[in-house]
Amino acid sequence: MEWSEYIALGALLISLISTGIALYRSHGEPVESVIEGLRGEHRAVTYAAQTIRLSGFLGRRKYRAALIASLLLAWNFETSDRARAAVLAALLQARTDHPRDYWRVVTDLTTRFDVYEEVVDEEGIQRGQQRLESVTKAVEAATAVPAAHRHD
Repeated sequence: MEWSEYIALGALLISLISTGIALYRSHGEPVESVIEGLRGEHRAVTYAAQTIRLSGFLGRRKYRAALIASLLLAWNFETSDRARAAVLAALLQARTDHPRDYWRVVTDLTTRFDVYEEVVDEEGIQRGQQRLESVTKAVEAATAVPAAHRHD
């Protein structure tokens, strides 16, 4: 083998390694974009919730808690029934497929709201607590609906 062939092989290896590193670094970006969509307007929230439900993102343990927390908070802030329906469907999937993670996030958010209420002398957090309770009750009610009627 001549030097020029070694150089070409080295360049190829460096190129492959660089591509692998770039792919590894961009691996989480689609999930982060979807989470960002849950903070948007009604259509963006609906799209993001549907993407979470249909994409398999909840199957990725690394992002599961963040996705569930973002969905719960999206329900908390969202007023559109269509967007809330999409959020509920994604939360139902999270509750059904990953119950431990789902309840861990619900418990964490409830604790955060309780701590806030203890240290801040304002009434506003009660609405957030009520909405979190509302969504968890909705998820539990939807869990009880036979799968044939849920269409998930």
